[in-house]
Amino acid sequence: MEEAIAYLSNGLSVSLRELQAGLANLTFADNFKGQIIEVSIPAGQTVGFSHNLGVVPTQRVILKSTGSIDDSATPWTDTAVYFRNSGAAALTAKILLMR
Repeated sequence: MEEAIAYLSNGLSVSLRELQAGLANLTFADNFKGQIIEVSIPAGQTVGFSHNLGVVPTQRVILKSTGSIDDSATPWTDTAVYFRNSGAAALTAKILLMR
């Protein structure tokens, strides 16, 4: 019983401190299997963009956009995604693609 108490008070607390220090240093990219792409799309156009995920992305998050961007009707592939600018002016966007 004393060994268990010693482990819990010493060994486990050291392990927890090491884990906490490691987790505090993780970046956004460390936590997600994804890729951030920056795109430019002319007004009213649908454009395809390559990615290197190696699989068809399952989700996307628009991180920043200067216009109205939509998913295209064109199916995504393991090498490309397609977006449509539904606005009247060209746009630029930063998009997170996730596996």
